[in-house]
Amino acid sequence: MKILVVCQDYYPETFCITAICEELVNRGNQVTVLTGIPNYGQHAYYPGYTKKPKDEIINGVSVLRVRVTARKKGSFSLIWNYLSFWYFSKQRARKLEEHFDAVYSMCLSPLTAVCAANIVAKKQKIIHIHHCLDVWPESMVETGYLKRKGLLYSIIFRKCKKIYSKADKILISSPSFRSFFENDMGFSNKRIIYVPQPYYRTEENLQPIIFSSSLNIVYAGNVGKAQNLVPLIRALAAVKERKDVFFHILGDGSDLENVKQQVTKSGLSNRVIFHGSVPASKVGNWFVNADALVVSLRNGTTIVSSTIPNKLINYMKYGKPIIGVIGGDGAKILQVTQPGFIDEYSLATFPEQLKKIAEGWQANGNQTYCEAHFSLNIIVDQIEESLKQNQF
Repeated sequence: MKILVVCQDYYPETFCITAICEELVNRGNQVTVLTGIPNYGQHAYYPGYTKKPKDEIINGVSVLRVRVTARKKGSFSLIWNYLSFWYFSKQRARKLEEHFDAVYSMCLSPLTAVCAANIVAKKQKIIHIHHCLDVWPESMVETGYLKRKGLLYSIIFRKCKKIYSKADKILISSPSFRSFFENDMGFSNKRIIYVPQPYYRTEENLQPIIFSSSLNIVYAGNVGKAQNLVPLIRALAAVKERKDVFFHILGDGSDLENVKQQVTKSGLSNRVIFHGSVPASKVGNWFVNADALVVSLRNGTTIVSSTIPNKLINYMKYGKPIIGVIGGDGAKILQVTQPGFIDEYSLATFPEQLKKIAEGWQANGNQTYCEAHFSLNIIVDQIEESLKQNQF
């Protein structure tokens, strides 16, 4: 098949879309990706890239770059980043002369990134499969940018429904998303298919990290309000008597300063260590040497808080105990792989969890479950099958 993939972010930005596209190529498909200039998480364009987009070939994938405003700090810059991809990707989509057999889009955020895929699918009369990782407009409600009641919500909801409705099928990354599309959007059950994100490991030759303490807990990723790390700091403060426990935070984000203030307030400056952003190629070194890994999501009011965090999927591959301060679909998975270990949003069991980890407990159930449900081959099988089925 000749497949057009539309996603705002692509290599060297570290998202699973790159692994999916390269695996599709390995299976004999011709894959073209319509994407932006890499800038995610850097507050500037990645080294080797400028504001002038250049097309390239990466591991057999033809990558079409369009101009985007670099994503810097602040809401204004973020909005311009989103709008620039929406505008320039649609412009490039209208000019595409090559004919494709199918369109596959993956939306991280926002939903407007999908519009270019709808344009090509309509113009060429081909199937469009949309992989939904973040439900809109519920994501805006969850982050506080939009209130559910009111005229503005109603307008944005109708716009999102129109964009979603143009996709022939919607692959949902979490089972809980199904109720939103069927009940709120009114879509047919046949159009909604559960296909999670795959785990991916980009690192090679993992190296030991020499920790200075005997019990090391690691969190890696975005440090935003949705990740809700402040309660974890409070929980750690409640077990100060355990001098062997260290909490390592790898990453940056909008709530980083707030988390640092909580660390100082709790008297944990020598127990919580901030390492800044760590390249994806090296983060596995931390995971494989940690005693436990942390995944946390705020207890929200929308279906978004029920999602399976991609962080959880990638953690599970390492077979390490996971301290999960989450609910929804992520909690259900951990209740299967770590029976009795997770207490959803409550941190009341934190001392018991630390004791169990210190005693050398290994979470091999995580590794087994990950291979059975989140391997790249299994996920791409499902995506490829969906792209081949041109009728419901």
